[in-house]
Amino acid sequence: MGSLHNALNLFAEKVEVEDDLPDCANVNVDVVFPNVLPPSELFGHFDAGVWRQGILSKIFSEAHDMVVAVEGMIKEAGSKAGSRQPIETPSIICKWLVLDGDLHPDWVDNMASLLDCGQSLSLASGQQIQLHDSTSVIFELLDLTNASPSTITQCALVHCHPGSLSWKSLVESWMHMAKQRWVMTTAR
Repeated sequence: MGSLHNALNLFAEKVEVEDDLPDCANVNVDVVFPNVLPPSELFGHFDAGVWRQGILSKIFSEAHDMVVAVEGMIKEAGSKAGSRQPIETPSIICKWLVLDGDLHPDWVDNMASLLDCGQSLSLASGQQIQLHDSTSVIFELLDLTNASPSTITQCALVHCHPGSLSWKSLVESWMHMAKQRWVMTTAR
């Protein structure tokens, strides 16, 4: 496992070296190993009546808040278009969340509302976090043994048989095409 994470890091390092890239959307990549934490640490839980946010709920909340903030700045810049000083608006930062590890019903069932057509993460606190187009969830796994049919049908699948194609050639091909669209960072 981890080959996708390694490939994304390789791409980020290569992009940082090349400064001649056109304006691109920034991509922030977060990698989480969901099988090493209980669902309460991933999605959040109540502790003595106080809601404690989990890792995934925090990542999705930050991505949602960033999109809302950028949209607000763009709207504000549009309303002040007649002013003498232009307002510098940031590009929308794309968020890629890589979940590296086998699908386990303990945590993947909590993501059912995220994977359906509503695309919002429903938390035990009653909060719902909307997933925007600029946020992608990437599952990296070895097999689909523990995946339910409903989970599989709601995801796009890419299968690379280990003997048919190396991940390095896929990354090199993707890097050639993607570097014109994205600037990738792994820094928070």
